[in-house]
Amino acid sequence: MKVAFLGTPDFAATAFDALLASDHEIVCVVSQPDRRAGRGRRVTRPPVAERADALGIPLQQPQSVGSPELREWIADSGAEGGVVVAFGKILGPELLATPAYGFLNIHASLLPRWRGASPIQAALLAGDTTTGVTIIEVTPGLDAGPMLDRFEISIPPGMTADALHDALAVLGGERIVSVLDRLPEGITAEVQDPAQVTRAPLIKKADGDLDWSISADALARRVRALHPWPGTRTRLGELV
Repeated sequence: MKVAFLGTPDFAATAFDALLASDHEIVCVVSQPDRRAGRGRRVTRPPVAERADALGIPLQQPQSVGSPELREWIADSGAEGGVVVAFGKILGPELLATPAYGFLNIHASLLPRWRGASPIQAALLAGDTTTGVTIIEVTPGLDAGPMLDRFEISIPPGMTADALHDALAVLGGERIVSVLDRLPEGITAEVQDPAQVTRAPLIKKADGDLDWSISADALARRVRALHPWPGTRTRLGELV
């Protein structure tokens, strides 16, 4: 299948690499604009954009994804389907309808549990013993689309967010290739149960401030969930 790929960070880059190694063809890429990052505030190119540039795959990094020009560009690429991974923007209905097979999303949780921006951290903060990835049809609602594939893994004791991130990124790449392989034959989608929805809001730097009134187990989960970013910290008098 000819695929339009929408993604930005390392998690998306792992799925990008999996698609490159498959029989599917990435015909165009949309990524977030370059941003200033790190202590030196240097302009940093997203990992997905770097890969597209290196391979000569047509790339767009728009400030907005609502323009007719972007829709026409994706349509002209010949994309039959789209894959969205940690892209960071909501896609409107007109864009979603552009490829014949629509857009699929890799989400790093067992939906409908942990919809939102930080499902990996949310699972660790809650003390979940299992998680996984879900492949869904992208709809205008946040992580609310019908599920095409759901694969569960266990969370070993002591696992940190970065280790879980890497494991789920690899799993997500494997599952999206499997779904694209089967998609033309038809896959029965499962509607998410709204009664089972939980939310995983965006993690902020202030979330790393430790609250010593909570249990030792909860503190340990927070340290693991927020490693490496934003990290955790405490204050002793005027010292941090």
